Amino acid sequence: MSPEQSDRSDLPTPPNQVSKASERPVSKSSPPTVRSWLVVNTLGFAIAITLLVLLGFQFSGRELFLTGLVISALVGPLQAIVLRQKIPRLRIWHWVLVSILGSYLGVFLGLVATFLLSTFGLFILVLIPFAELFVGSLLGAMVGACVGLGQVLVLARHMRGLRWWWVANVLGRSLGWLSAQLLWQLVQADTVIMVPPNSIRDLPIVLLCGAVGGLIYGGVTARAIPKLTPR
Repeated sequence: MSPEQSDRSDLPTPPNQVSKASERPVSKSSPPTVRSWLVVNTLGFAIAITLLVLLGFQFSGRELFLTGLVISALVGPLQAIVLRQKIPRLRIWHWVLVSILGSYLGVFLGLVATFLLSTFGLFILVLIPFAELFVGSLLGAMVGACVGLGQVLVLARHMRGLRWWWVANVLGRSLGWLSAQLLWQLVQADTVIMVPPNSIRDLPIVLLCGAVGGLIYGGVTARAIPKLTPR
């Protein structure tokens, strides 16, 4: 090594190079965001579903509108806080508002679709095994489509890759609802739709169903988080 090279090696690193080197790990923040997303959705849905059951809500009919309000109001802020790690300019109240409005619209469209199927397409439901599970999955897909559309409108100002986010919401809500129903049917064979528990001993089952549904939804939508890129 020449004297000039040894002198250069002893020089301090320029500040701009230090800042660039310190910023490199920050650009790889998607794994922590994904892990946090899974945690908040699993816990959020589990707590929301358990709270609804404790309050005596049934996951059918008109009460579905109120369940969407409660779930969005509890889970929405947690989701927005996690996404702010990736989208600092995201406003939490925007995210919560479109989630609530989207859940209302999705429940309405889901009930309309269920009514049309039961009225004009009854023969289709008869041919489908586990027709009630199919209806629940359809309702979840409708809610995911409407909530996802509202979230896309909020994210459109900041991010690209929104098509993947919308598709993931549709699949995530549908599969999450279906998985929670299947688990409930396996444990409580008398009914598919979760109803107020007969005793306090049923609450752990309700908590587990909500956690599984939230985990499935979080896992599907987490696949779309890395595809969100800044504009």
